[in-house]
Amino acid sequence: MKICILTCYTGEGHNSAARALQEEFLARGAEAELMDPVGQRSHRAQGFVSGFYNGIIRRAPRAFGALYRAGAVWEKTGVTSPVYYANASCARAVAERLLAGRYTGVVCTHLYGMEAMTAARRRGLCDLPAWGVFTDYTSSPFLAETDLDGYFAPHPDVIADFAAKGGRAERVEATGIPVSLRFARETPRDEARALLGLPRDKRLVLIMTGGVGCENMLRLCSLFLEQRDADTQACVLAGHNEKLLRLVEEWDAGRGVVRAVPFTREVPLYMRAADSLLSKPGGLSSTEAAVANVPFVCVNPIPGCETENARFFSQRGMAVSARTDGEAVAAALSLARDEAAASRMRAAQRAYINPYAARDIVEKVLGA
Repeated sequence: MKICILTCYTGEGHNSAARALQEEFLARGAEAELMDPVGQRSHRAQGFVSGFYNGIIRRAPRAFGALYRAGAVWEKTGVTSPVYYANASCARAVAERLLAGRYTGVVCTHLYGMEAMTAARRRGLCDLPAWGVFTDYTSSPFLAETDLDGYFAPHPDVIADFAAKGGRAERVEATGIPVSLRFARETPRDEARALLGLPRDKRLVLIMTGGVGCENMLRLCSLFLEQRDADTQACVLAGHNEKLLRLVEEWDAGRGVVRAVPFTREVPLYMRAADSLLSKPGGLSSTEAAVANVPFVCVNPIPGCETENARFFSQRGMAVSARTDGEAVAAALSLARDEAAASRMRAAQRAYINPYAARDIVEKVLGA
C-alpha cells in the first residue's frame, strides 16, 4: 500500500501526529508520504495560511477563540461553512496529486485535509478510501461536515461530542491520538539528563511553548525565578520562535537558572528528564506528556480546542489546569517536589492514554 497523510503547517501538532503515523506505516513495509493540501493549490496559499494561523496564535489568541466560537455557532445552523468551500478549492489539485502518485489510501490529521478529501470524493475526482484523525480532545467545529470512510478519536467522550454536532458516530473508533513511540521509551531520568547535558542534582521544570512559541514566556520565567528554590532549574523549549529564544537567553544571561532550547526533535528526552512540565495544552503536546508520563500543568490555553484539552486532562487527574501564570508556576514547582502527587498523576495518565494509538490506527487502515 501507498498512503498519503494530509497534514497542515499550522503549528507542530498535526505534523507530529502525521509523522508518528508515517513511522508506523514505514515500519510495516507500507509507503507513506506527507502532503499539505493547501500547498497543492499554491505555495503562496500555503505560506499565507501558515503565516496567518501562526501569527494569530502568537499575538492574538483571543481572536482565535472568537473565530472558534463563531465556528461553533455556524455549525449549529446546518449550513455548509465557508471553511469547507475554502478547502474544497484545493480538492482538484489534491486529487490530481493523489492519482499521479498512485496512492491507495489517505489519512488526514487536519480538518483542511478532511474537507479537501470530502470535496474530492463528492465531486467524483477521487475515490480513494480516506480516514480522519482527531488531534484534540473535543470535536472541533466543522468536523461533522466532513464525510470520510472512518475516523479515529482520542476517547469515547469525543465520539459522543462528534455525534451531538451531527457527525456519524458509527464511523468513529476511540484509538487515542497518535504520537511517536519515542515518547513511550522508558529512558531513566538520569540517563536522559546525561544525554542532554543537564544537571542530575537539581529538580527540573520543563516549560514548553508549542511549535510557534507563546508571548508570555518572560513573565513565566520571572515568576519561576521568584518562586523557585536553589535546587530547581528550568528548561524552556522555544519551538520555532527564534525571537523568543533570544529574549529568554538575554533574560537569563549570567543567572544560570533557565536554559533556552531552540526547536528540537529531542522533546521525548526532555520530558523524561523533567520532574514536571509547564505547557500549553495542545492535543499532541498533552498526549505526548502523558505518554512520557511527566506530571504537567496546563497554562495559557488558546481559547477553543486547547481549553477543552485542559478540561479533559484536569478532570481525569492527568494534569493541573492553572488559571494564572503565577498559579501555573506554583503548581509546576509543587509537582516537582511532591512525589506522591506526581505518582498519582502518572497513574492517571497511564490509565487514560494509549501510547500505541499510532500502531492501532495504522493496523486498522492497512486491514481495511
